[in-house]
Amino acid sequence: MAADDPEPESGPIEILIHPLTEHQKRVLWREAVLDRYKNCCANCGGPDHLIVDMLVPEAAGGQLVVNNGVTICRTCQVAAKAADKAAETGTVKRRPVNVWISRALYTRLTADIELAAGFRSMGSLVRYMMDRVVAHPDLFEDLVNYQDEGMDVKINVWVEPSSYEAFKNVLADKRLSVTDAVKGLFCMYLDTVTSVRRN
Repeated sequence: MAADDPEPESGPIEILIHPLTEHQKRVLWREAVLDRYKNCCANCGGPDHLIVDMLVPEAAGGQLVVNNGVTICRTCQVAAKAADKAAETGTVKRRPVNVWISRALYTRLTADIELAAGFRSMGSLVRYMMDRVVAHPDLFEDLVNYQDEGMDVKINVWVEPSSYEAFKNVLADKRLSVTDAVKGLFCMYLDTVTSVRRN
């Protein structure tokens, strides 16, 4: 720089920060909730037709924070609305449980049920296994080790709300979601049945 060149001005750099629009806030919130649930339904674990919803609606004071968001697929949402409607009319007191499993696991389960293993349907198997976990949680300490990673077939069953809540409470200590636990119970059941038939 030549001696006669003027010194550059060194004033503060002005940075314009625009506040987020309401739409931008909602988009960021939705993305954060989807990320929290790994782009899967919080109820069944399915990845298709997801809706991000608020647990506490804005009309009731809910805010756009991640903990106030949940993902739900269209099938689970329809099933939940049907259960709510039935509860309102007093006709049916059931709660839907929707679980995605692999085609291989589904084939083994349906084959076993067709062999007249004592269960008339997938729902009766799920209800029985859930009740066993609630009655004898210590027998299912290793449930987390039984998992099926597939997402080919969606199983929809109905259970009693009180059984569901009791089952969910037992799982809180095991750090398992209801859907992961049901998948694990399917795998555990088939392992048990297979070993009994071999003997």
